[in-house]
Amino acid sequence: MSGTATLIVLVMVILGAGTAWLASMLGVPGSVKEPPKPKQAPEPVPVLAGEGRLGQISQEAFAREAQHAIAARSILPGVEPDDSPGMQMKVLAGVAVSALVILVMGAYVIYEPAREAEAAQAQLTANQERGGKLFTTYCATCHGPTGTGLIGPNLHLQELVANPITKGLSGTTYSPTDPSDLSKLHDFLVKTISTGVPGTPMPTWGDQYGGALNETQIDDLATLIVNNGWATYVHPTAAQLAVASPTPAAGGAAPSGQDLMVKYGCGGCHTIQGVTGFTGTVGPELTHVGSVTSIPKSKAILTNTPDNVAKWVYNAPSVEPGVIMPNFSAQGMTQDQAKAIAQYLETLK
Repeated sequence: MSGTATLIVLVMVILGAGTAWLASMLGVPGSVKEPPKPKQAPEPVPVLAGEGRLGQISQEAFAREAQHAIAARSILPGVEPDDSPGMQMKVLAGVAVSALVILVMGAYVIYEPAREAEAAQAQLTANQERGGKLFTTYCATCHGPTGTGLIGPNLHLQELVANPITKGLSGTTYSPTDPSDLSKLHDFLVKTISTGVPGTPMPTWGDQYGGALNETQIDDLATLIVNNGWATYVHPTAAQLAVASPTPAAGGAAPSGQDLMVKYGCGGCHTIQGVTGFTGTVGPELTHVGSVTSIPKSKAILTNTPDNVAKWVYNAPSVEPGVIMPNFSAQGMTQDQAKAIAQYLETLK
């Protein structure tokens, strides 16, 4: 029990004891106290013969006192205090109602924080579940189906705060156990998701900047990440996971170029009409890329040949420094996989 709750209980005990004492002082309801006996007027002091002037002075003093008493009685209430059983019942009823109000208020103060904490936790869980669904739809292709990273960084809290990219973008280092730091990290994530990161595959998601998500949705995504809610959110279905992981080829053969593009999250940046999960708008559309003469968006004007496309896919920054196309060789892509992707892209006419 907290210190506040203990104090409230002590106050309630004291009030209960006070109520019992007051009831004992008033008497048991229904009993009638014996009315006070009228006081008898004092007998006049006889004036003895021979006292003369002394007796006259005493009578004059008595007359003055009587006049003072009559004057005082005209000012003071003429009704004696009501000590009837009915009045006793009214007083005790008032004390009982007051005690009941105090008990109810005490119970409210004791249990309301727990109720508020339970409601806050339920709201947090609901926000994380919504954030998880949004993550599956919009983010899993780049950050992995459970946020462990792919093209984009690992978003699990310990790895995220330790990532130099996070410190570089925000200009600060966050502690995963400091509530103040976590609040700042939440604000940083909301801003980053809303505006995107220029020069990287991270697109703009805020609808105020032309993206697909409103402020509440972005807040839910940030809440999921800051609270490390990966174990509680609604995980992707098998069909959704297929968007972020390649389908094994029959007979143990190497994955196809399309499967490899799914594996490396290319659908998060590129659109290929008719291919599930390829709806990105950061990079050029690849629906008919096999029909163009040069690699799209390449300032180097590279001829669209399988070898050039393979080099571009494998490590585009080495071909054209500053391009936002990631270095997939750093993501574990092999040159044979890059060639398979290039051969697949050549078929898109």
